[in-house]
Amino acid sequence: MIIVCGPDNTGKTHLVEHLSKTFNIPKVEKYHTLPPVDYSDWVVWAEKVLLNPNQSIADRFYIEEFVYGPVMRGKIGMTAGHQRHLDKLFADRDPLIIHCDTCFRNISKNYDERVQYPEMNQIKRIQNKFYEVLDSSRFSLMTQLNFDYEFDPHYERIDKAIDTYLKGVCDHECR
Repeated sequence: MIIVCGPDNTGKTHLVEHLSKTFNIPKVEKYHTLPPVDYSDWVVWAEKVLLNPNQSIADRFYIEEFVYGPVMRGKIGMTAGHQRHLDKLFADRDPLIIHCDTCFRNISKNYDERVQYPEMNQIKRIQNKFYEVLDSSRFSLMTQLNFDYEFDPHYERIDKAIDTYLKGVCDHECR
């Protein structure tokens, strides 16, 4: 499983589209309401995604709740029990995490071109919270890649990394 995460306007959706097409990886259907209104229902959805043994790629997933929840809503929406349950499933799945990030100048360049969830003044806090969350014990031991579209506009470096990752997954699963 590949999880693409990061602040708004950092190229996540374009990267997911590219990787899905290039490597023939099915995309995870997004949950029907974001942010979730019913976290029990959201947890059931996330559980189904994590228990699916097939390779897939998600444009945002579980990590965002630990970033956007505190920054945008002042709290994480899941109960501690839900967190422990999903943490175990997430760790068992051992996904590749691709953190999309770019400089604040790039994010702000095209911010007004589409409707955004966070306000521009919240983006810097969201960027910083991603660093904190991805360095936390919950995610730090998982394989992580960083992607900045400014430095890899044609996806050459990320494609090589994903190819290597997928070969390793296949080698591991085929034994």
